[in-house]
Amino acid sequence: MNNKLIGLIIGLAAVFCASALAEGQSTSVCPAEQLAINNSNYIILTKMPPMMPNDGSLTMQFSGRGKLYDYESSGSMSLSRCGRLENRTETEERDIGDNKKMRTTIHITRDKRQGWLMEIALNGFYKDRTSVDTRHYYTDKLGRIIRAEGQYRTGEDLAPPTTWQYLYDDQNRVIREVMKHVDFPADILIDYYYDINGRLAHITEEARTRLLRWDEQGRWLSSMLQGNAASNTMRFEDKCTRWDVAGNCTQENRWEADTHRAGIERETQVNYQIHYQPNNSQ
Repeated sequence: MNNKLIGLIIGLAAVFCASALAEGQSTSVCPAEQLAINNSNYIILTKMPPMMPNDGSLTMQFSGRGKLYDYESSGSMSLSRCGRLENRTETEERDIGDNKKMRTTIHITRDKRQGWLMEIALNGFYKDRTSVDTRHYYTDKLGRIIRAEGQYRTGEDLAPPTTWQYLYDDQNRVIREVMKHVDFPADILIDYYYDINGRLAHITEEARTRLLRWDEQGRWLSSMLQGNAASNTMRFEDKCTRWDVAGNCTQENRWEADTHRAGIERETQVNYQIHYQPNNSQ
């Protein structure tokens, strides 16, 4: 599997549209154990801070547009009672230089019997070929994601499978992700750390670190990602600039920069608008 592309896929999933609150401020009557499990699953699947716990279900729609070069993104997400992710769809199109554009589409759906299915499709990275990364996430008897299996396909070429394992603390919070692939000289470890209030504080993955900040009310303020890959240095920063009455982020600004092997630095600024709506059908 192309290691650069793996990093790109993980990066896209990791930094896009962080939003909302952890569990600390909610008056929800959802069981604490169920909230922790749903939050951990949400973090694993989206690499974002968990949404505000809600007794009912919630639909979120978001859109973003870049300032410094062509970038557009839009999508939607649905959560059922107590913050369980039901589905997520996201489409992103960006200028990647050399007169090329890349379109990324991510679909996440919940399988009530097994867990979740994720499909990430890339168009434009390889000429005249679509790359598809398909991942199945499996849960234990408590409903926690404990392992995943994925396979990457470019055109007709099928790469060897990738596997993931997930470890938890005694509060059902995910604390480590172990990624294995035959092309890797060693396992890739992703560690999750929490502050004294139980909120996600930072995530580390090899040479990349993501830091998260929260205010005293438990509202998510910002996320910053810095790291190095084989071909470039990446820096991302997300900041929430507006919240609704529940504390969910409704307007988010993202700054992104990467320095390619040739030494040319590219930057973009993206403004996101986020809308929340109760889903009365669930």
